[in-house]
Amino acid sequence: MPLRLTLAATLALLLPIVVSDGRGADAPSSARRSITPETELVVGASKESSIYSHYEDGQAVGFGVEVLDAIAAEMQLKIRRIPLDPHEFPEALKSGQIDIVQLWAETPERKEYADFSVPVLVLKLVVVVRKDETRIRSLADLDGKVIAAGSIGSVASTFVQEHVPGARIVNTSTPEEVMASVARGECDAAIVARLSALWGIRRQGLANLKVLDLPIEGYDVRHCLAVRRGDDLLMHRLTEGLLIIRGDGRYAEIYEHWFGEFEPRRFTSQEVTILVAVALGIGMAVALAAFLRQRRLTRRIASQASELLGQRSLHAALFDNHPLSTCVLEAAPDAGAPRVLSLNRVAGQLCGIDPVAATGRPLDTLSLSAELRRYFDEVIARWPATGETTQLEIRLRESRTVLETTLVALAAGSNGAARLCVLSADVTRRRLADREIAQNRRLRALGELVGGIAHEFNNLLTPVLAQATMLAQDHNHNTQLVSELKVIEDAARRSAALTRRLLAFGRRAEEASPSTDARAALESCVALLRPTFDRRIEWAITLPEGLPPVGCDPTDLHQIAFNLIINARDTLMERLAETPSNPPAWVPRLTIALRTLAAEAHLARHARPGATLQGWQQITVEDTGKGI
Repeated sequence: MPLRLTLAATLALLLPIVVSDGRGADAPSSARRSITPETELVVGASKESSIYSHYEDGQAVGFGVEVLDAIAAEMQLKIRRIPLDPHEFPEALKSGQIDIVQLWAETPERKEYADFSVPVLVLKLVVVVRKDETRIRSLADLDGKVIAAGSIGSVASTFVQEHVPGARIVNTSTPEEVMASVARGECDAAIVARLSALWGIRRQGLANLKVLDLPIEGYDVRHCLAVRRGDDLLMHRLTEGLLIIRGDGRYAEIYEHWFGEFEPRRFTSQEVTILVAVALGIGMAVALAAFLRQRRLTRRIASQASELLGQRSLHAALFDNHPLSTCVLEAAPDAGAPRVLSLNRVAGQLCGIDPVAATGRPLDTLSLSAELRRYFDEVIARWPATGETTQLEIRLRESRTVLETTLVALAAGSNGAARLCVLSADVTRRRLADREIAQNRRLRALGELVGGIAHEFNNLLTPVLAQATMLAQDHNHNTQLVSELKVIEDAARRSAALTRRLLAFGRRAEEASPSTDARAALESCVALLRPTFDRRIEWAITLPEGLPPVGCDPTDLHQIAFNLIINARDTLMERLAETPSNPPAWVPRLTIALRTLAAEAHLARHARPGATLQGWQQITVEDTGKGI
């Protein structure tokens, strides 16, 4: 008893804050009254039979009846029940005909004239249909159906109005009528509290009905004790009694008696307290051990995660900034096009696609050019076995790009698909440089050979020219002989001039001069090379006379002009080889031009000491070929 009294005293202090809404001062004076054990309180009980209360031999029985009787006994309240139709409750409560309504569903409309206790019973709404009903499988299927949903303003009726606007609602006064209307086929479905549905199916023998497992959230039916609005004292007494019987287990016994066959057993508060205390003790021990172990694991995982994150960031940076184009492919299980697992930035630039957008997509769905598709087709055809590495060099036709490619077969993925890493490097400039170096080496070797031969040939021409000159002087009276000797002398002099050109090309010039005649150098190259060119090539040469010498090594100038003319010859010959595809108006032409430029046209990077820049000379070698 001391515990019960203390609880009651505490509730008496707290409950005015919890259940009163501050409008008790506006209630009529009849609501403010004292309640003694002799005060008779009139309880409105429904005439209609339900799982919560019904009449047997003129006596009210049921869950709600036993709960209110237990509260009245605990709080020493004298009560008397009078049977009423449910629709008579509002007026009877307002007029003072009754003081209490037992187990009345709390709704916004009823709260305008009645105060409600904490819930005595909270029920979930369910959907009830006939067993042969196959059209309703979800709440959305209720749209357009005829639905029985209790009285107007009830929770069930409110749910249908708010969530199934296309349904036609049939309002009934009791859950029994709701269930019966569905069983008779007058309605397609019913929205009713779960306990009411289960109890009604059994008590009324409605074997053709079933309860669907469709949760209806937010529309719970709260059955409470109701009094006139503003009757705070009575509401406090009822609420206090309800909390006491909940605490000592009597409520649980009543619930088990009436609803045990429909709901699993509910433990009393004392049983729950003991079970919770034992569980908490065991749980604390387990939690402490788990906490210590978890802390160690957390520290270890954090350390490993930090290390992995650092490694992953490093690998990602290396992969994305690797100078080689890197693409990882995974073979498709259906032998289709491989899937792109990853691309780095250089690979995206080479293929002209976004690396992020391409990741995870099949190779044949990417917007690649025709030559890149042929490149990947050759890569896939050369796909090596696991653990092997293949190197190849592929030339792209249209862009003339040379790709040095390394294929590295990776370990299979988690799905067993083979994987391939494709490393590509653009070596076009390197190959051009290699060709140029090789050509320069050949030219250097050729120059040395030509220079040596020209030097020896010049030694042979010297006595011929000398003897021809001496003979012409000794026999100047013999006109015919002098004329013939003149022919020999002219041929020797022309041969000597040709020898000098060869010596200049072969870096064996007998005279080294800081300046040279650009026009003479170009004429020398043309005279040396023109007889070796294809006769179909037209020459257009513009070399003005009277130009001043330029400050450069004559041998270097000869070699530069020689290389330019040879390159022009090569590209013209490539296009001549494709004559059928050339337009009719095309003419293979080689143009060589020399002109002067003003001193301010270019800035001198390396000025000679004591020299004054007076101007520039521009050498142009142009062809109509395919280009270098």
